[in-house]
Amino acid sequence: MLEFLRKHTIVIMAAMALVFVGLVFIGDGYNGSLSQMFTKTLVSVGNQQVTQKQYEQELPVEYQMAWQLQSSMGGILDIFAEQNAAYTLKTLKTSNAMTAFAAYRGIIRNEGERLGFYANSEEIDSAIRTLPEFSNQQGEFDADTYAKFINMQGTQAREMRVKALKSIVADNIVANKVKATMVSGIEINANYANNCTESQMQLVELNVAELPIANFAPKTEPGEEQIKEFWEKNKEKYRTGEKRFFNVYTFSPLEQTKQEEAGNISNATQEVLNIVENDVWDVVSNLNGANLEETIDQAIKSNEKVLKMEKAIFSNIDKTTEEAALIAPINAAASDGQNNNIAEVAFSLSGAPNVSLNASEEEVNKAMTQVKGEQLSTTQVLDNGNVILVRLNAITPDMARTYEAAKEEAKKDLIAKLTKDNIEKAAVELKSKLADAKTSEDFSKVAQESGAQTKNYGPYTILQNLITPEMRVLAQTNPTQLAPMLEKVKAMPIAPPKDFDEAEAAFAVTKFINPGQVAEPLQSDKGVLLVQLVKRTLEDSPQLSNDMELQKIQLEQLTKQLILKEWLKNCVSLYDLNINPAVANGRN
Repeated sequence: MLEFLRKHTIVIMAAMALVFVGLVFIGDGYNGSLSQMFTKTLVSVGNQQVTQKQYEQELPVEYQMAWQLQSSMGGILDIFAEQNAAYTLKTLKTSNAMTAFAAYRGIIRNEGERLGFYANSEEIDSAIRTLPEFSNQQGEFDADTYAKFINMQGTQAREMRVKALKSIVADNIVANKVKATMVSGIEINANYANNCTESQMQLVELNVAELPIANFAPKTEPGEEQIKEFWEKNKEKYRTGEKRFFNVYTFSPLEQTKQEEAGNISNATQEVLNIVENDVWDVVSNLNGANLEETIDQAIKSNEKVLKMEKAIFSNIDKTTEEAALIAPINAAASDGQNNNIAEVAFSLSGAPNVSLNASEEEVNKAMTQVKGEQLSTTQVLDNGNVILVRLNAITPDMARTYEAAKEEAKKDLIAKLTKDNIEKAAVELKSKLADAKTSEDFSKVAQESGAQTKNYGPYTILQNLITPEMRVLAQTNPTQLAPMLEKVKAMPIAPPKDFDEAEAAFAVTKFINPGQVAEPLQSDKGVLLVQLVKRTLEDSPQLSNDMELQKIQLEQLTKQLILKEWLKNCVSLYDLNINPAVANGRN
């Protein structure tokens, strides 16, 4: 036995050391072992999992890379299109765009396996070589452009970027195959599309009565007791608003190269972003911004030929701020896609609890101290190519105002409410009287007796239906040429009258009534409108035929979108999507 122990002393000591290390990690604040630190699952969907290590190291690179190549990544990025984004985030149970990106790719991979769709090496390499971002002016693959995209300075290894590129391209190929299968064979009945177009292209003639809102203000101002009663019922509306104190650190590339088209960023910006992500954010994020400035100083010194940094301090900022420095637009594609400007980044960080109306000074101070640490935002890229970090330092919480402080605002709101009640009642009564008006003369007489101003409009159609597809293309490619064309359109006999601001809304409400009928009262900035449809006609023209074909295409696209949305919802249930709370509403 002693001989055995003598021969294996080193092995036994090593085993004991491993047990000790394991016990340390089991007992620390991570709630897990050393191996669990890297294998903890943050996103799972079907047989696909994203571990904490993947979420922190691989996913940000893939997500950022996909947006840099967004012109070719529709398969995995179209769920973030403006008309889809809100639905996507809600369906995927997260408010974090990068987390949604991970969940969606998991769904695509599961669906690809179910349907037998894969992307082989030849397909992936071919797709990469045909990406427009890597092509020269002749449309040929440019090895130098590709090399610059892969070989960025910073701590990102070339192998990781190559792997990330192939991963997103493969998922994009599979996504396109899956979605094509889901919506194959979708076609809208031509007669239905034609009827929809006709309903939009009709020429209408209208009688309009306007009740001016100024005529319906209360004859006397509300008294003190009435104002106070109104404030009591609505006092939650009259609050101070939350105020935030924060620093903005702006990192600028020394080599200010020309920014690419919207959604892309220059190589110089990409270089700075990599350095800030890895040498600053990763270092301090787990400490909620502690040692931030020391870490920044070290990063600047290590990369002094690449970037510079400027710090700005902001105090008592609320959500309605119009400070130019804070409403500088964020490049959504190169950032996390959740905020439009710097102020929104600052307010996306956790807030303080609200304070009741009768809170003491002690309660207010306590609420201010309950802000979740000195929080640090994720890295964001501005439209001008600069990279920013925001550190939240303190919050003055949202508090209810006293009656005396809110009195004048409450009085103004009460008068507006009483005015609105008066004009709505008058509109209902006038609509009833106008029901018997058979001619335009009858309509005008009845309306004017009730204090309304009247006018006859038409025949016209809404302006958007006078704009040709060619003009819509021109609006994107050469807006300066579009302006004189629009002026000609507005001068057409069937264009909406220039003095009728509510023409489009009036056109819309008359689609649901027959000639001679009066539509439901229509709110406007000046008062309330009562619209009577005199007649509707349809003018046959080449544009009508073109619009019928365009309407068919648009309806088919809309139908496909609806089908894909339903498919996504079903996939979430089918593959049992689970997202760790740590990343569901922000980066952990």
